[in-house]
Amino acid sequence: MQAAELIDAGYRDAEIARRLRVTPESACRRRAAYRSAGTAGLATRGHGGRRPYLSDAQIEQLTAALDQVPGAYGHTEDRRWTLARIGDLIQAVFGVRYKDSSTASRLLRTAGYSWQVPTRRAAERT
Repeated sequence: MQAAELIDAGYRDAEIARRLRVTPESACRRRAAYRSAGTAGLATRGHGGRRPYLSDAQIEQLTAALDQVPGAYGHTEDRRWTLARIGDLIQAVFGVRYKDSSTASRLLRTAGYSWQVPTRRAAERT
């Protein structure tokens, strides 16, 4: 941990901030955390924000379901997954409803899916 080494070497907060490319306030907080808890106080706590609705195991379960045809889940009129259908599948299987399709789209991108079939054709393509 570079911050701990700089603090132990006797550098001031301003110099630590410059070397680590952080604000002087952040360097001061790091120094206080290091004094109170040692190097454990400098460890990252992960990203902030709300926890995801689906766990990693549930995302694996979702991707396994998406590898099947939509007809296996009652969509027999055409054999394509759309974001609306994927949202319905997530709600049916996991009891989680996303407010808009962009959240489901981000979830799919992180799971390795890179495209989605639109529900309607563009007017120019008919």
